[in-house]
Amino acid sequence: MTEGRLLLFVFGLIYLSDCFLWIGKGSVVFIGGLFGGWFPKFANPYFGTDSGGVTSLNLFPSAGRVFCAYLVPISISRTGIVSYNSQTIKVTVSTQAVFQQYQIEQVQNIRNDGQEIRINGEVFCKCGHFSQAESLIKLVTRLKRIPFKKRDRLIRRFWERQYDLSRARDVHSQVKNQVHRVNLLGDVLFFILFFISPLAVFLVGLHWTILIVALLMFSFAIVIAIIFYRCHRNLFPGQKADRVIEVIKMIICPPVAIRSADQLSKNALSGYSPFVVAHLLLSAEKFRVFAGELFRCLKYPLIDKSLERAVLDVVEWNRKTLLEVTEGFFRAIKLDTMEFIASPVRSDEKSVTYCPRCLSQSYISEGECSDCVGIKLVHW
Repeated sequence: MTEGRLLLFVFGLIYLSDCFLWIGKGSVVFIGGLFGGWFPKFANPYFGTDSGGVTSLNLFPSAGRVFCAYLVPISISRTGIVSYNSQTIKVTVSTQAVFQQYQIEQVQNIRNDGQEIRINGEVFCKCGHFSQAESLIKLVTRLKRIPFKKRDRLIRRFWERQYDLSRARDVHSQVKNQVHRVNLLGDVLFFILFFISPLAVFLVGLHWTILIVALLMFSFAIVIAIIFYRCHRNLFPGQKADRVIEVIKMIICPPVAIRSADQLSKNALSGYSPFVVAHLLLSAEKFRVFAGELFRCLKYPLIDKSLERAVLDVVEWNRKTLLEVTEGFFRAIKLDTMEFIASPVRSDEKSVTYCPRCLSQSYISEGECSDCVGIKLVHW
């Protein structure tokens, strides 16, 4: 392998490493398509762990737009908090088996260490993004300070803010405006590294082009880093450490700067429900499919009935409250949730029942779904 090919190979590996994203089991990433449109992607069950997995992004930077959305990893009521959410992001994803619980009055100290929330010095749960962790900490802190009878309303307002479509739309517009320049420069740098440079090396050799390519590469990387810093400061004023780290990475390793727009958009909508983010990005048809499955996961949760009564009470109260807020969101966008839970078209005349959660059909007249433990089959 010649020096020019080796250099191009190294650049390619560095760039490809940024084309993969680790996401948790309670997360969904919306990826821009090559020819427009958006697609939801989830953690790959074959390349990951029990907590999450790897998903691939679009290889082309201009089409590689990314937004992540996260389920809140806890259940909360006016009496307690549990590191367990009965809702899942897909019907094929199982709920976690290990969790912790606290009564609100038992919470003496609560803080976050990045994405992790620690209660009384112990790790309680891990959020999708540190801003999500901070919002939960603020909620629990306020719950401790207000009268018992006012807690229900405070929790409900917490969920309602995650369904604020108007505010989410404003944030989305702001991100698009901020990301445009960074994305354009990233496209130019991508073109220089993987098209202009190989062609120049092939025509005149590495010796005559290495300095010019290096100068162009670092110049664009520095310009992108400066613009990125300003945009990131406008979008995430409290995340200075992350901002500085990303800028240093871009200057030291210019191929990293190509997808710097991902770092601006990725968590910009992390404070909003996956329903809201999907409504902003997906086409009407794709949104109905995505929302239908996510809604059924909320309507028909996988709950271990052997859990303690105190835990079940918190989990079920939280789920019902979230379900009410979700139904209110769909009323606001004039979409009837009954179409999400309607019986599926019978694929086989011998089928007599179906699962209301995953919509799989069965030949048995009664019992539970083999895939959704605890969910009873329903007759047509």
